[in-house]
Amino acid sequence: MQQDILHDTPLFQSIYNAGFEQGLQEGKKKGRLEVAREVLLMFVHARFPKLDKLAKQETEQMQNPEIVIDLIFKIALAQDRSQAIDYLIDWEETYKDLLQ
Repeated sequence: MQQDILHDTPLFQSIYNAGFEQGLQEGKKKGRLEVAREVLLMFVHARFPKLDKLAKQETEQMQNPEIVIDLIFKIALAQDRSQAIDYLIDWEETYKDLLQ
C-alpha cells in the first residue's frame, strides 16, 4: 500500500523516468558498440583473415563505438596487412583523446 502511494508521487515518477531514459541510452550505446565491433571483425576477416585473432583481442578492449567505426574505415582502406596491423595495435595511442 505505501509502495503504491510512493510510486504515484511526481518525485518518484521523475526519478524513475530519468533512470529508465539513462538505461535506454546506455543500452543503445552498448548495442551500437556491439554492432560496430562485429562489422570491424567482418572487414578484418574479409581483407586480412590472418588478423582475426588480433582484431578480436583488440576490439574486446574498445568501449567507444566512434573509435570502432573509424577503424572500420581504416581497415577497409588499408593498403596492406602491415598497415592493418598498425591500425589494430596502435588504436589506443591514435584515439587517446577519445579515451579520456
